[in-house]
Amino acid sequence: MFTGSIWSDSMRMTTRVNVILPDLSGDCDPLQTDELYVMYLLHGLSANADEWPRFTNIEYLAKKYNVAFVMPEVDRSFYTDMAGGIPYFRYVSQDLPAFVNEWFRLPCDREHTLVAGESMGGYGACKVGLTFPERFGGIATLSGALDIGDFGRMCADGTFPDMPRREFDLMYGGGEVPPEDDVFALLEKATARPDRPRLCQFCGKQDFLLETNRRFDARATELGYDHLYLEWEGDHEWRFWQVAIQRALQWFLGFDMESTPIW
Repeated sequence: MFTGSIWSDSMRMTTRVNVILPDLSGDCDPLQTDELYVMYLLHGLSANADEWPRFTNIEYLAKKYNVAFVMPEVDRSFYTDMAGGIPYFRYVSQDLPAFVNEWFRLPCDREHTLVAGESMGGYGACKVGLTFPERFGGIATLSGALDIGDFGRMCADGTFPDMPRREFDLMYGGGEVPPEDDVFALLEKATARPDRPRLCQFCGKQDFLLETNRRFDARATELGYDHLYLEWEGDHEWRFWQVAIQRALQWFLGFDMESTPIW
């Protein structure tokens, strides 16, 4: 795993990124070796670029599935060009891919480029992938905070005490969430495109965001956006996401999800 600091022209500051490159060492028998994929793997609200390597076996999965993982750091920004702050979305969607392509020479065609994340990162993955469907072949949202307007109301009434409403308003300006930040609106717009990304969505049955995810699934179904939605026993926690990220990889890469084990 490569860990380093890079300069972002959009944010006008240095930020940190982790990149895991798969290798064919003898300690892992790969399931897939002929095609290399790149997955931008996004962190949640209270975490940073280290959370996926710390709490999952993502480095092992890179070898198993021949996937390079790119893990940026965006603080508590909801992957947004903040009304009262830093343009994090522009960094993740523009500066970061340019850096990855220049320095690591990884595939950049849409068929081999994926984006995924949990919680805030699940929202970010949908936002990035649905905004730029011509660049991403697949989106995985794991327990995603997908209804950002509803999330703002949770911040305001104290249902979600980890973020006060004043912090939420720094991102979206205190008014209605604009369409470019509303993944339900982005979903509708992307549905009309023939090159819309493949979409998979997973959520635990005990997750506080379960109803949000069910609404997103229902809307995608109503629009005719072909996608995979699964829910199983689990809460808003790493035990669930450790399984969900592997199911996403298996689905994107065409493995049989019934017979392929979870590691």
